[in-house]
Amino acid sequence: MRVWKTFGLRLGVAVASVFLWQAAWWLLRWNERLFTPPLTVFDTLAKDALSGALLPDVVASLRRALLGYGIGACLGVLTGVVTGTRRWANVGLGTLFQIIRPIPPIAMVPLFVVWFGISETGKVLLVAVGVFFPVWINTHLGVNAISSTHLYLVQSLHAGYWSRLWNVWLPGAAGAIVAGLRT
Repeated sequence: MRVWKTFGLRLGVAVASVFLWQAAWWLLRWNERLFTPPLTVFDTLAKDALSGALLPDVVASLRRALLGYGIGACLGVLTGVVTGTRRWANVGLGTLFQIIRPIPPIAMVPLFVVWFGISETGKVLLVAVGVFFPVWINTHLGVNAISSTHLYLVQSLHAGYWSRLWNVWLPGAAGAIVAGLRT
């Protein structure tokens, strides 16, 4: 019941904001190019959707987003496992990533435009960079949070790296990995 109350409140605030936006435009008559009223936005959206002009753009955006998400997530999990299990990788790559991580992906747009132009590659890689860091840091922390008791137990059984990876590290860090993927 509480979820519906919260949803209703948020929906009410959103609808009220749209009405206030439209009322402000009617009263003040600002430049429509700078302050487009909601009715114009909804009208244009409906026309583009009905004419079929919107569908190719939506498909292209979804393709970029899903491809970038897949690349960033795979590289994030792979790198997180490596930096979480190998000290040399954590010292080398981990330090480098910790330096780059605070830079917001939106701040990297000019660099990507210079490097890749306005191409699909640059757009997909920018999404991948945005996905990579949350997935990497959560995977890295999840692997490091595994109890040393579990690791000693597996070592006493003479398990190799791949056995430890599939039977200890990945299952033990699964919650953190999923949290990174959700972020």
